[in-house]
Amino acid sequence: MKKVASWAAAEITKESSEEDDGDKHRGRIQIQNNTNLKAGLTVSWASPYPPSKADGLMALKMLETELSKVNKKMYKRLKQCGAFDRVIRFIKNAPVDGYDNLSIRENKSITCPSQYNGERIDIQIFKGRAFVGY
Repeated sequence: MKKVASWAAAEITKESSEEDDGDKHRGRIQIQNNTNLKAGLTVSWASPYPPSKADGLMALKMLETELSKVNKKMYKRLKQCGAFDRVIRFIKNAPVDGYDNLSIRENKSITCPSQYNGERIDIQIFKGRAFVGY
């Protein structure tokens, strides 16, 4: 699995008067398939602040751009089955306070039909919340 990026969501722009709780919000978005797990890509976060919807969309765009360079076949199949569009819709439709790790059972998989080798985009929230905002 190739790590595309990691970020601390909103860490630079937000200030808090509360005590720092370290990585209160942790998770990742990853692209993978069932046949070659090393072919996958991932973007992860660990931050005292939950990533916003814009952060999630930016992470997805980074994955999409990287995948189009390193695995054109997988990129094309995920585009054809509408996986990227479904993830965009999932992120944009998050409640204002975002999803928590319980609301999506820690793992939301956007999968393609079986003829696509189990190719999918996984959203995992290990701790805290993700995709907050309007």
